[in-house]
Amino acid sequence: MTCNKRFIKIISLLLILLAAAVPVLSSCSGRGGGEGNLPGGETTGTAAAETTTEKPLYPEYELDLEGADFNMIYYDAVEACGWSSEIPCDIDVDEQTGDILADAIYLRNSKIGEMYNTNIVGIQYAKWDLQVYVAKSVLAGDSAYDAMFPNWQIMNGVISQGLAVRLDGLFDMSMPWWDEKAEEAFKVAGKTYAACGDLTFMDKLCDIVIFFNKQMVEDYNIGDIYKLVVDGKWTFDKLIELSELVSADLNNDGKYDRNDRYGFSAQNDGFYELYNSAGERFCAIGDDGIPYLSATGERAISVMTDIYTFMNRVEHYFNRQTQGLTVGECIEMFRANQALFFMRPLQTVMELRSMDADFGIIPTPKYDEAQESYHTSIGYTVAIATCIPSDVKSIDNSVAVLDTLAVESYYNVNEVLYDMVLGSKVTRDENSTENLDIIFNNHLLDPGEIFQFGGFANGMMANWKGAADKVVSTIAGYESKINADIEKFLETLESLE
Repeated sequence: MTCNKRFIKIISLLLILLAAAVPVLSSCSGRGGGEGNLPGGETTGTAAAETTTEKPLYPEYELDLEGADFNMIYYDAVEACGWSSEIPCDIDVDEQTGDILADAIYLRNSKIGEMYNTNIVGIQYAKWDLQVYVAKSVLAGDSAYDAMFPNWQIMNGVISQGLAVRLDGLFDMSMPWWDEKAEEAFKVAGKTYAACGDLTFMDKLCDIVIFFNKQMVEDYNIGDIYKLVVDGKWTFDKLIELSELVSADLNNDGKYDRNDRYGFSAQNDGFYELYNSAGERFCAIGDDGIPYLSATGERAISVMTDIYTFMNRVEHYFNRQTQGLTVGECIEMFRANQALFFMRPLQTVMELRSMDADFGIIPTPKYDEAQESYHTSIGYTVAIATCIPSDVKSIDNSVAVLDTLAVESYYNVNEVLYDMVLGSKVTRDENSTENLDIIFNNHLLDPGEIFQFGGFANGMMANWKGAADKVVSTIAGYESKINADIEKFLETLESLE
């Protein structure tokens, strides 16, 4: 279910509730409550049931945790990456502060905590060591954590070490608060150990987008960027064409550095982001449920070659990592009209909103006009997933709390997120918000990035310098390791039963 559809359903639901004079935030009742059920288990009668085709909106779990803590260990991308402190934690917030999004998380946890007589506690780790702490708990049989939210890059290790519970059959992934696309990417050999959905919003803020500088668009008479997107003409070639138009050695010193102007600003990650944007994956899941190397096709190789070529054109592609700049310094360059396009995770909107110059938000480009739709890459180096530790005290209890938190987020956190953070108050204009529909509706999840088979995705991202003429040989060098990793992972999955 897309962001736009979620928002429409939220608004429709609110209208129904107002008409029936039923309070929105009453406590939930449950699964199997019959047609016309609304949040809180209230019913609106036949008329309301005919107005919406929703399934019963809240699951039913008879649960009393008798005041025990419900401990959720999570990777904190905001802390780890130094992102804007204005982004509240999507797992746990200690108290109400007046920040509308943070308060929505606090109220969600308070409501579900009261419902199940538990105290929801977030345990933060900003580094890659979440796996170590969970492993210690599992080895000691401590049952220290009731839920965990690992970074995608350690998912292979989490599963292979037997640290996660198999989720198949535990959650109803057809419900709108769970992401069925994510289930397809995480399910290997018919087995799923991680999920994504509305319980967290960090994965949404990890969506890769392109910010464009409106002042530069006006200065160079570039025209309507939004229309370019809507008309399906926002392509990789168009990106390069416009980048060439504005790039310049401003101080005429014969080199391109932070003092010059560029058409495109990104970093090493731009390789996989543009590759996914073209609709390509490093590895895919076959109809038999088995992962395979999917980057050997003619189109995939052409896409990689073109991206590498672009990244090596230092006069057009500003790479903050090779220049030794922080994200903040690149934002200042964008603010100073030194970059037309700035490709970053959506969370950067929080840091850009204080800009003097105006900006818009568009999806990353299609490879060419023959590509049927836009695709949104997810920042896999920082995105998180929902898991249940294998030594959990009670799988059923964890399922109940996590599922209900996801439902509550769907109804009472998403609206705040979309309206207050991703809406016009941040993005400055309605066109940006409309383009967000395209971005959210077209997520592309890559099992090769999630499970890091053979280190292929990370390796291709890191080794971009002068790589355009050796894509085929580079892939060939990874192939045996990728296949070996896949085979080893499959054997591990079989041994976990």
